[in-house]
Amino acid sequence: MEREKDYVYLSTRKALFLMTEAVFDSVSYSDRWLEKDPDYIMISDNELVDFYNKLDNKRKPFRKLLLLYLKNPGLFRSIVIEVRKKIDSATKSLKRIDLRTISNEELERIFKIYSETYVFVIRFPNVLRKLDHALFPYLRENLKMLTSHDITLLSYPKKQSEAIQEHIAIAKASMKGNPERQARILWSKFAQIPMGFHEERPRSLDFYIKEMKKLEKIAGKDIRRIKEEEKHHLALWRKAAKKVPKRFSSIKVAFREMPYLKDYIKMRVQEANFIFMPMFEEISRRFRISLYDIHRLSRDEIINMIRIGKYSKELVEKRKSLYVNMQLGKRKQLYGERARKFIKIFEMEGQQMGFSGRTASRGYGKGAAKIIRSSEDFHKFKKGDIIVANNTTPDFVPIIKKAAAIVAEEGGITAHVSVVSREFRVPCIVGIKGATKIFKDGDILEVDATKGTIKKL
Repeated sequence: MEREKDYVYLSTRKALFLMTEAVFDSVSYSDRWLEKDPDYIMISDNELVDFYNKLDNKRKPFRKLLLLYLKNPGLFRSIVIEVRKKIDSATKSLKRIDLRTISNEELERIFKIYSETYVFVIRFPNVLRKLDHALFPYLRENLKMLTSHDITLLSYPKKQSEAIQEHIAIAKASMKGNPERQARILWSKFAQIPMGFHEERPRSLDFYIKEMKKLEKIAGKDIRRIKEEEKHHLALWRKAAKKVPKRFSSIKVAFREMPYLKDYIKMRVQEANFIFMPMFEEISRRFRISLYDIHRLSRDEIINMIRIGKYSKELVEKRKSLYVNMQLGKRKQLYGERARKFIKIFEMEGQQMGFSGRTASRGYGKGAAKIIRSSEDFHKFKKGDIIVANNTTPDFVPIIKKAAAIVAEEGGITAHVSVVSREFRVPCIVGIKGATKIFKDGDILEVDATKGTIKKL
């Protein structure tokens, strides 16, 4: 029987069934970036999905993969090139096509292009999470001279996150006048940012008009602040980088590439969702199924629906509550009571919950905890609250700017929450397994992100 102690927890996401199936498809073959890796378990409770991967080595998880990338740092750059090619090729497939008039056969062909693109792109977050897990044991063994603060500094990304790029673009647009025209330009570049793996929708023109209004009086000052901070962070990075011996120079490359790539890949996943949204709308119209229920089907189930016009409403309903999706040699799903029994055994002797973690962004914050699992929870957040989350996604940025601190379950120093918290100077601690279960809305927390500790007051 599978047990959590034999697996590594990778992440938690609000995600629909189609995305979880794509993850399985993405690890079912080997290439230059990742070997075939079939042992995966995903536990979905009301579409909040925990992702687990079988440990290849308990003491040195994913060491082989890390060494591959350290010996061949050009692999990082090749990910950017190949993902961009794949997205551009998929985009061309939709040009000059009237989706409402094409045959079902043509609609199936376009859906298959989307599926192949999505499976290819979703492969790389998996690669980067494994590298993140492998980094700390490797550093403890080989680079003991680095402090936790040095590691934080080294993981400053080589390029600004797209959330920061959007913020700067909004600030600049607010100084140009003609807000309707500027909103259309911003929408064309950044509208896909909130679109994740669940029911998120793209930004609206009204969103950009309101954001420009907020920034119009402080835009110049805000842009200068960001530039000064970027210059300051680069100086700190260079200082920390000097501590790394020359024979470990590829570590510096990995640290700068990984947080940038995590953000880049996440944006490309959202770009694919945005580009193909009209295709899903046409499937929804043609087969009288909601957009969200389409994503509660597997790839093969969608293809079958396009061919015969039917789908299992019973399966769709089952996937809205509790289920386990696993690939242990072969793929299998458990629902209802069978899923509960599996989870109870799986979580026995699992990882323990704790109140100390790793510093992602130094500082101190005190405030009321708010459990934020997705954008659906944003309404309960107020300025000065503490975000308690599994991880963050780009659509979290408006509330991150107002947070007193962030506590996150995911432990990667190059995770999205780590990168964005540093960019917006918000104290942040990562690696608190079970944080969204330990803490409750309204708990008063004291977060010392310099020491990596959290106190419940």
